[in-house]
Amino acid sequence: YAKRYRISHPRTFHQVKRNQARSRYYGVIDNLTTEEWEAILQRSGGRCHYCGQPIGIDRLDIDHIIPLSQGGSNSADNIVAACRRCNARKNNRPISYMTRYSGLAP
Repeated sequence: YAKRYRISHPRTFHQVKRNQARSRYYGVIDNLTTEEWEAILQRSGGRCHYCGQPIGIDRLDIDHIIPLSQGGSNSADNIVAACRRCNARKNNRPISYMTRYSGLAP
């Protein structure tokens, strides 16, 4: 089952595994599961959490509202789906940075 899942959902699986590795690096215990990430993607409707642009579910990235590097958790309530542009712009800043940035609001 796991092998079939990885083959049929390559991007989702690798995003979650990379995210789990980052959480281990920062010493965060709680981990986002693939199922939780897929639920977040479905709730997003294929739109970026910050700019609202319709990007498509397969092109959204994991973004931590409170970054791991600043003590944020890796649980589903601290994660949103963001486009690569907004995710890169936010970097390791808290979400308040995005609300101040012109044209981008949660």
